[in-house]
Amino acid sequence: MSTPISFRRASAIALTVLALAACSESLAPAPSLDVAVRVSNQEGPFASGDSVSTASLVCDVTFEAQAAGRQARATWLDASILFYAGANTSPYDSLIVSAKDIRTTFSADTIGVGQIEHTRWIFFAPVPIGIAMNFRYQVDPGGDIKTATAQLACGSQGLALTSRRPGTMPAVAPYGVRVNVPAYIP
Repeated sequence: MSTPISFRRASAIALTVLALAACSESLAPAPSLDVAVRVSNQEGPFASGDSVSTASLVCDVTFEAQAAGRQARATWLDASILFYAGANTSPYDSLIVSAKDIRTTFSADTIGVGQIEHTRWIFFAPVPIGIAMNFRYQVDPGGDIKTATAQLACGSQGLALTSRRPGTMPAVAPYGVRVNVPAYIP
């Protein structure tokens, strides 16, 4: 008679262990990832051009992306660049950069937890402008599409132009963007 009781007890213990194991996986934190982008280096604005009609400002900017989270990676998607000028709080123009180009500038298709990646951009503009860089990425697993944004100013009213310092260029190959600003911006 003691054998069936110990069999029942062993079965109950085994089922309890299996149930706890199944519950612990469902209660484990889900994979997640967030990417923060910031300007890690900005040089300029520099004067460029050989005459007043072709003169422009040049800003050499390096962005740093840092991923934080657990058990996930993100694939770089496209990016949008918004351009602001004058006192406008609305962008006067925008540019979409393909996923292929974004992945090339980061020298990677993905970013994982704890990784830091850099991308370098050179902006050419005829007047001081504000820039918002919006890098889109997709978290795997999960599929959430998120955006990491960094903002900067390329020149400003009353900011003196600096001269380029030799030997200070970041090692990341740049992505150049020529910005056309309308003649009149309210």
